[in-house]
Amino acid sequence: MTGGSLIPLLTLGIPGNTTSAALMGGLIIKGLIPGPELFTRFAGVTYPFIMSLFVANVVFLLLGLYFAPQLAKVSLIPTSLLIPCGLYVQRDRHLCDPEQSVRTWE
Repeated sequence: MTGGSLIPLLTLGIPGNTTSAALMGGLIIKGLIPGPELFTRFAGVTYPFIMSLFVANVVFLLLGLYFAPQLAKVSLIPTSLLIPCGLYVQRDRHLCDPEQSVRTWE
């Protein structure tokens, strides 16, 4: 969900994409009508929601800055080693939770 699609949803009640349309459905189910009233009548729910989005962005920024050097080292792994490891994980992912995964290679 991007801010460009979230702003018209919350202020006007017009979803900008399918994700914000799903959020709009959730808001309506909970009795919150997207539009101008959302910021006056339901301010106790709306402003903490917006603040949680801000906090989540800050946390992800800090995590991204911290882990970027370690994740960049993945690009140094030779392709001849990386592809077989990826295929092995793909093939044997059913070992973790057989009920939740679908075996694609029989």
